[in-house]
Amino acid sequence: MTKIFGLVTIMIVGLVGLVDARMSRLEIIRREPFAGGQTFGEIGPYEKIVGRFHGELDLENPLNRVIVDLEKALRNSRGRVEYSADFYILKPVDVAKGNGAVFYDVSNRGGKPALGLFNNAPPGVNDPTTQEHAGNGFLMRHGFTIVWSGWIPTGLPAGESILRIVAPVATLASGPIEGLVWDEVLVNTKTVTEARLTFQTKSPDSSKATLLIRERIAAPPTTVPASEWEFINDQTIRLLPVGTPFRLGAIYQVIYRAANPPVAGVGFAATRDLISFLRYQTADDRGTENPLSIGGTPALRRILAFGQSQSGRYLRGFVYHGFNEDERNRMVFDGIHSNIAAARVFLNYRFAQPVRGNQLAHENMFYPDVDFPFAYESQADPVTGRTDGIFSRCAMRGNCPKLIHTVSSNEYWQSGQSLVTTDNHLAGFSERH
Repeated sequence: MTKIFGLVTIMIVGLVGLVDARMSRLEIIRREPFAGGQTFGEIGPYEKIVGRFHGELDLENPLNRVIVDLEKALRNSRGRVEYSADFYILKPVDVAKGNGAVFYDVSNRGGKPALGLFNNAPPGVNDPTTQEHAGNGFLMRHGFTIVWSGWIPTGLPAGESILRIVAPVATLASGPIEGLVWDEVLVNTKTVTEARLTFQTKSPDSSKATLLIRERIAAPPTTVPASEWEFINDQTIRLLPVGTPFRLGAIYQVIYRAANPPVAGVGFAATRDLISFLRYQTADDRGTENPLSIGGTPALRRILAFGQSQSGRYLRGFVYHGFNEDERNRMVFDGIHSNIAAARVFLNYRFAQPVRGNQLAHENMFYPDVDFPFAYESQADPVTGRTDGIFSRCAMRGNCPKLIHTVSSNEYWQSGQSLVTTDNHLAGFSERH
C-alpha cells in the first residue's frame, strides 16, 4: 500500500509540473472584423485577433535543456523562466465552418508574408485589415485559420505590427555576461552613411572596437583606422568625415564588445507553446478561452506550418532541436513546408543574430547558420565524425512532421542546398583540400 501511495504521489507531482510549465496567459488586445466583414464563400466572414502570450519554461524538462543559456536566465517563484511574445490570428467568425486546420506562417523578420504569397495580396502589409489586404481570399475561402507569432529577440526593424518576442537575458551570479560580437554591414545604395548594430556596445570608443572592410568574402580584410569612423550612440556607427557613405558592395565587419545576451533559443519554445495551447487547451491559467475552440473544446484537427527563406530555415532548426513536441510530449506540427531554405537559422546561440542569412557568394559567410547536419535523414560527417540529421530527434520520438522542401537554383549556387539531398563525402573532401 505504501508503494502504491508513493507512486500516486509521484504521478500527481509530475502532472502539476506539466500543467505549470507552458503558455500560461493569453492577452487579447484587439478583436475586430477582418476585411470589412467580407464573406469568403461558404466559410463566411473572418475576424482578427491581436495580442500577446506569456509562457513559462521548465528547466528540468529535457526538451528545454537544448536552449542555450536557459539555465542562466532569471527564474520566477515557481522556478520557471518567463517570456512573452506577440501573436496575430485571422480566423473564421464561426470556427466550425473552417477546415479544422491552422496555417502557421512563420514570421519573416517580424513580418507576415503568407497573404502576399498565397492570396496574391499586396506585400509588406503587417496589419492586414481591408478587403484589398485579403487579396483573392485563397486561404480564407479554403477555411484556414492563419496564425503568426513573434520569435526574433534582436535585429528587427522599427515599426508597428512587427512581431516580437521578449526573451529573458542570460546573466551570471557575478554580473552581466559580456562577449565579442560582430555585425556585417552591406549597402545597396550610394547614400547610406549610418549603420545600426544588433547589440549595444559596451564602449562607444571606436579605438576599443574594430572595423574591417573587404571587397569580397574571400579577400583579406583591411582595418579601417579608428579616426575614420565612430559610434554615434551605443548601437549606431558612421564613417568619417560625417556624411561619408559606405562603399557600395563592400563588406564591412564591426567587431565590438557587448553584454546581456538574450536567451534567443526561447523563440523556438514560444512557437511550440503557442501552437500547443491553440491545439490542445481550452483556456489559459486565468480562464481566458482559447479563441480557436468551440463550446470549450479545441476545434483544430491539423496544424500546418510554412516558412520561406529565413523562416524556412527557422522551421528546419525547430524540428532539428526537438521542438515539434510540447512539454507534455504531444505533437506540434503535422506538416511543414520549408521553401528556399537550405540551412538553419542563427538563433539558438549566445549573442544570436537570426535576421542574418548566409550567402556563400558574398555575405554573412562566417555566421554559424550553415553547419552539419544538412540533410533530413541521418548521415555521417567525414570531417567531424558526427552522425546526425534534421529528423534525428523527431524520428526517435515518433513526432516528425510530413515535410515538403522546395528550393530554387539560387539555393544551390549560394547556400549549399546540394548538401540537403546528397551525402557529405564531397563536402568533406572540399573542406580538407
